[in-house]
Amino acid sequence: MNVQDRIYILRYFFLFFNGIFLYMGCLFIILAAQVFVTFTLLANNGKIKTFMDKKVTDMIKEYGSPFGTDDDKKDWKLLDVVQKSLKCCGKVNSTDWLSNDYTNSSGVYPCSCFNGTSSDDKLFCSLSQDESVYGTACGALIEEWLSSNILSILGIDFGLAVVQVKS
Repeated sequence: MNVQDRIYILRYFFLFFNGIFLYMGCLFIILAAQVFVTFTLLANNGKIKTFMDKKVTDMIKEYGSPFGTDDDKKDWKLLDVVQKSLKCCGKVNSTDWLSNDYTNSSGVYPCSCFNGTSSDDKLFCSLSQDESVYGTACGALIEEWLSSNILSILGIDFGLAVVQVKS
């Protein structure tokens, strides 16, 4: 084997190990980012809760506004999905909707607040005798879900970290 062949073999050898180190470096960066995000979320829990409270309050105030943007409409759909799936109404209770100009002046509520209402094509429904508004607060249900599932969420995060380290 001549010197030229040995140089080629040595190049491929170093190229192979460079690829492995690059792969491991990328995995380490992803793992570090994952751990950083997890601890940041846990450390800033109060700030996140305050931000979410304000965001939901703003969503309720602006819900159904004719001046709503596409992003606002996506937020309203999200709010509807949460209220329908959790069978709740408002952040604290259904009176939160009195801060909305349209519902306050016309005596209607979002259709997602009603028991048995399956109207997906309109935002607001009138209160009738055979229907009632959900009395449960969405904010409390979401906080309860998060607190009861925080260990599962951290477990999934830890499991992903273990898989990343092993590979």
